Amino acid sequence: MARLDRICFTPHEFLLAEGAGIRWVAKAHDVDGRSELQAVNGVPVLYWGSGEPWTEANLYFAARADLVLSEQLSVATLEATAQALLAYMKFLESQPELHWSQFPKKKADRPTTRFRGHLVMLRKKDRIAASVATAHMAGVIKWYRWVRSERLISADWPLWKDRIVPITVSDEHGFNRTIAVASSELSIPNKNRNAVKLEDGLLPVSLEERDSILELSARHSSLEFNLMLRLGFLTGMRLGSICDLKLATLTNAVRLAETPLLHYLNIGPGVRGAPVRTKFGVTGRVIIPTELLLEMRAYVNSERRLRREALAAPEHKNLVFLNRYGKPYATRDNGKSPSVNVDMLRLRKAAAIEGLNLKGFKFHRSRATFATSLAEAATRMPGASVGWGDIISLIRDLLLHKDEATAARYITFVKQQKVKAYWANEFTKFLFGSRLAGQEEPVDA
Repeated sequence: MARLDRICFTPHEFLLAEGAGIRWVAKAHDVDGRSELQAVNGVPVLYWGSGEPWTEANLYFAARADLVLSEQLSVATLEATAQALLAYMKFLESQPELHWSQFPKKKADRPTTRFRGHLVMLRKKDRIAASVATAHMAGVIKWYRWVRSERLISADWPLWKDRIVPITVSDEHGFNRTIAVASSELSIPNKNRNAVKLEDGLLPVSLEERDSILELSARHSSLEFNLMLRLGFLTGMRLGSICDLKLATLTNAVRLAETPLLHYLNIGPGVRGAPVRTKFGVTGRVIIPTELLLEMRAYVNSERRLRREALAAPEHKNLVFLNRYGKPYATRDNGKSPSVNVDMLRLRKAAAIEGLNLKGFKFHRSRATFATSLAEAATRMPGASVGWGDIISLIRDLLLHKDEATAARYITFVKQQKVKAYWANEFTKFLFGSRLAGQEEPVDA
C-alpha cells in the first residue's frame, strides 16, 4: 500500500560548468543579509506500494521547499497536499486499470473523474467528512495544475474543464470584496452548511464537558498534558503556541489593572527575548487566570521539570514544556506534537472505560470552547455600554485572529445557538404542552 514519509530536505540547484557538465550544489538563502544553507524539516515523500517513489509528486514537494524557506508557504500546506495525493495513490492502486498520467477522451474513464466519484461515495456513506472530500480533490487538482505547467504531462490532454466563478473574501477589517477564480469541474463543494464554520471547522464542547475532560485528564494524563489542556480551555491558545511557551513568557506576565484574577501573556514572534510561535505570526496578548499562572510558575521550578531541563539541548532549556527526554513537545516547522497525540489517545481510552465519549474530541476544540465562552459572555453585556464592533475586536485581540471576520463568526455561532435553543423549547411546548421533557405527569397504575 502507498505510504507517506517526511524528510529533512535541503534545496539544491544545478551549475553548468564548461567541460565539467552539470553539478548539483546546495542552494543558499538570504537570512538577515547573510547567505546561509538551510534545510526544511517535514517535507513529504510519497512511495507506491511497490516501494518505488512517486517521482513527479516528490518533485512537486521539492520545488515547494524553496517557498517554505522564503515563508511564502508552510509545511502544513505541503502536508495537506501530500495527504490528498496519498489518498489518490491508494485509490489508483485499488484500480489497476487506471494510471495517473493516462487521460482517455471519455470522462468516465479518467482517473481524476473516478477518484472524484470515489470521494463523493465515501462522503455519502459518512466514511469521510465533507471537508476532507473537498480538500482531497482540491489537493489533487492543484498538483495536476503544477504537473501540466512543468510539462510533465501533455498540455493537450483533456484533464478537465475550468470555469470562472466569483468568490467573496473578507479583508482584515471585515469588508468583503469579490474576486474571479478558476474552478475545476472536478471540484467537490463542501455540502456541510448546517452550522457556522468556526476555525478549522471544529465545534466547542459545553462547559460541563470541559470540566469533565479536565477532571479526567487530572487523573489519567501526564501533568504536562493536563496543564496544556487547561491552557487551551482557559486561554484559547493554539497547541503550537502552548508548546512554544518560554520561561520568560510566564515571568513577564502582566496583571490586568481591572482585576487581580487575570494576567496577560505576551506571545508571538515580535516578543523581544521570548518569541512564541503563533499562527500567521501575529504578536499580541492572551489572558490567563492568575491561579493557573501561579501553578505554571510552580511547575517550571519543580523537580520534575528541572530534571527534564537538565536533559535538554541549550536552545531548548527555556521552553516551559519538555518531554521526559528533554525534547520539545512540538516540531519546529509545523507546531504539531506527536507526544500530545499519544496523551490524547490515552485520554480517549480512559474516557471510554468510564463511559465518557471523547472520540471526536481534538485539542483545538479547547480553543473553540474558550472563544465561544468569551462570545457568550460578550453577548450578555448591555448593548448600550459596549458596541458589537468593540466585542468583535476584543475577541480578535485575545485569540490573536488575523482579521475580525474570524472573530465575528464566534458571535454569530453563539447567537444561532441561542435561537436554536429558544425554538427547541418552543417546539417541545408545542408537542407536549405543559408536559415538558423531564416533567411528564405520572401514569396511573
